Amino acid sequence: MITRRETMRLALASSGAVLLPGCAGTAEPFPDIPVEGGAIDIHCHLFNGTDLPVTRFLTQVVLAEHESQPEAITAQGGIVDPTLIERLIRLLTRGLLRDAPTAVEETSYLERRAPKREAATLKGARQQVVDRTASFLDQGNRPEGFTAQSGGEEALRQEILLAAGSSPESITPNASVDYQAVAARAVASNSAIGLIARWVALFFRYRHELADELATATRRNGREPRLLVPSMVDYAHWLGEDAVSGSTLPEQVDVFSHIARRRGKTAVHGMVGYDPLRAVFFKRGVAYERFTTQPFDPLVLARKALEDSGFIGLKMYPPMGFKPIGNTDRQGYQDRIKQALGGFGGLGRDLDGAMANAFDLCIAQGAPILTHARFSVGAGPNFAARANPAYWIDVVKKRQWRDLRLCLAHMGYFQPWNGSSTAGLAPGRRTWEWTAGNYIKDNPQSNVCIDISYLTEVLGSSQERRQQLADKLREWIDECDPDVRHILYGTDWTMVGREPDFPNYTSEVLKFLSKQCGLDDQQVDRIMMGNAVRFLGLLPGDKTRQRLTEFYERHNLPLSRLPGV
Repeated sequence: MITRRETMRLALASSGAVLLPGCAGTAEPFPDIPVEGGAIDIHCHLFNGTDLPVTRFLTQVVLAEHESQPEAITAQGGIVDPTLIERLIRLLTRGLLRDAPTAVEETSYLERRAPKREAATLKGARQQVVDRTASFLDQGNRPEGFTAQSGGEEALRQEILLAAGSSPESITPNASVDYQAVAARAVASNSAIGLIARWVALFFRYRHELADELATATRRNGREPRLLVPSMVDYAHWLGEDAVSGSTLPEQVDVFSHIARRRGKTAVHGMVGYDPLRAVFFKRGVAYERFTTQPFDPLVLARKALEDSGFIGLKMYPPMGFKPIGNTDRQGYQDRIKQALGGFGGLGRDLDGAMANAFDLCIAQGAPILTHARFSVGAGPNFAARANPAYWIDVVKKRQWRDLRLCLAHMGYFQPWNGSSTAGLAPGRRTWEWTAGNYIKDNPQSNVCIDISYLTEVLGSSQERRQQLADKLREWIDECDPDVRHILYGTDWTMVGREPDFPNYTSEVLKFLSKQCGLDDQQVDRIMMGNAVRFLGLLPGDKTRQRLTEFYERHNLPLSRLPGV
């Protein structure tokens, strides 16, 4: 997931196309590449806007502030300041949630108890975004919440007009303008406005259609999608707001279980979100007053998801504010948590206890954990540092958890980090990748892996930059993982959908691994699928495979669809 700095890169990368009228057409061509080999997408997201507090998530987490002084963008026709992107997101999300299918509504559709909602399809969601944008542009028909023409809103209006290839000076309050046509051009453009608008539209779609879209994209990029592993997220207690539009986590588990039962060539088995702070609130019998959903024990839900609902493992998100081990009462938490709990006393101990329960469950079930492991999208000051792989290494060093299947997500950028975990490393190796790599080097038979999801440097970067990154990854491989057994492929779809060249992501990753990194076909195949089969526990005799075999038998699904035979 991206930082504010990367949002600015996105805007700059697309600003050259903003003023070109010829860029009004949708720029999402898929490459026509013969399918050679399979793929397991270890890290993707298929949630929609009813599954989480979407506006707060998009503006306070995805576009979270990580620099004390945000840089300004001054490119002509580009996004002048990231807050305009935030304004655009708020504009589009307000009012659109009413037509987004909740988990219960999608389950009813999949069970053929409810008709299809056209507003939740690709065409329908895009049209809603166009309608909302047109209403915003028409100053006589302002959307709810955008009644005053403030300076920021006027700047956003001008950027939308520029994205559509229109001159703001030519559109006056008294001019006769087809705002629907203008909005349609802006949304379909190659500009940052168009990219973000189309990306936001994904959050109001059917989840199973998002899965189909990802499978199609993977296939058109030259790999047969054998398995998609979508991750649920649970940020509610850290953000102080639940999914106000009506999809509880138990309901989300149910809908993804139904998606896993669909017929088709591509298997879909998810990672259930697990939040230790939710477990603390449940244990203490405390709930946020603003929450509309009923409290539940996330450990009980995780067990149900694994044993009954076709899920593979657990997804965790430490930058919300916790560490996998070694939490304390004084490490810093949001004030709203203090207010809700009546103080921080014993919070560190209880967070550690909730995490230990999750680790024990995963050991018993043979279930993997996918965890965010990049210094990004923290929910509070320096919270992103709690995703440090060093904390996870402390977990797997303990005897009772040494066999834990653990994937450290979003690796491959080799960003310098001067934390204590890198103190013994050479200056050029003070990165989280080397922190993880040293453990993998010393423990080649361990179940610790990294994934290269959202490795967007392979998209918009120069050949020189890509080669620099490839050289760093190749050095890491040669020293830490020479057989290439601990690297997994992932997209971070739908989050990667805001990148200018996202339809080509898989093919660009393949070229990066083979041409820039110089890996042979077998090594690339292991990254794309083989390593995931082992890591996820899909080989004969593995506990996860046994659980999924029982799930397939209960629902009369062909076991041949599941990779690993």
